[in-house]
Amino acid sequence: MSAREIRKEALSKLEGNWIPMIGVCLLTVIAVAALNWLSVLLIPLLIPGLCAFTLKLIRGAKPEITDLVSTYKNYLNALVAYVLFAVIIAVWTFLIVVPCVFFIQLLFAEIFLEIFISPVLTAYALLMTVCSLLLVIPAVIFYYMFSQIFYLLADNPQIGAVEVLKKSAEMMKGYKWKLFCLHLSFIGWYLLGIVTLGIAFIWVGPYIKTANTIFYENLKTLSEKNAVEVNPLEIN
Repeated sequence: MSAREIRKEALSKLEGNWIPMIGVCLLTVIAVAALNWLSVLLIPLLIPGLCAFTLKLIRGAKPEITDLVSTYKNYLNALVAYVLFAVIIAVWTFLIVVPCVFFIQLLFAEIFLEIFISPVLTAYALLMTVCSLLLVIPAVIFYYMFSQIFYLLADNPQIGAVEVLKKSAEMMKGYKWKLFCLHLSFIGWYLLGIVTLGIAFIWVGPYIKTANTIFYENLKTLSEKNAVEVNPLEIN
C-alpha cells in the first residue's frame, strides 16, 4: 500500500473510534510525561499496550482501556528490548559521532592557530553541518530497523528481547524507506500541530498511530506470505 492509501484506510478505521483512540493516546502521553525520566520504566508497558489497543481497532475487534496494560506479562522482555534499542542508538552517537566531531574540531583548531580568517570559519561550519547530517543517517536507519518491536511484543506475548529485535530488523528489510516516506507524508499535519501550539496533535497523534499500525499489519502479512513460500526442495 502507498502512503496515501494507508492514510486513507487509517481515517476509515478511525470513523466512530476517534474518542477512544484519542483517550488512550492522551492517557499514554500524560502518564509518560508525568514520570519524567522514570518514564523509561513505563514505556515498555504502555507502548506495547497502545499497540495492542490499536491492532484490535484496525482488526475490527473492540479495544478496551485495559489493553494498555495487557502486555504486562512480557514486561521484562519489553524493557530489555527497549533498553537494547536505546543502547544501540547511544553507542552509535557516542562512539562514532562524538569522536568524529572532536577530530574535526582539533583539525580546525590547528588552522585557527595559523590563520584566522572568515573562509576558514565558513568551511568549518559547512563541514560540521555536513558531517552531522551524514552521521545522523545511520541512527535513523537503526530507528526504522527496530521500529516494529512494540507491535511484535503486542502480537507475540512470549517473544524474547533479542528475538524481537531480530524479527523487527528482518521484517523491515526493504521497507525502511517506505515507512520513512509514510512519516514524511504527515509533515503538513506536524506543521499544523506546531502552528496550533500542540492542540491539533490531539487528533494528529491518533491518526499517525493508526497509520503506523496499518503499516505494521500489511508488513506482517507480507512477512508471513514470504515465510510460507518455501523452496520445494527444503520441504523434502
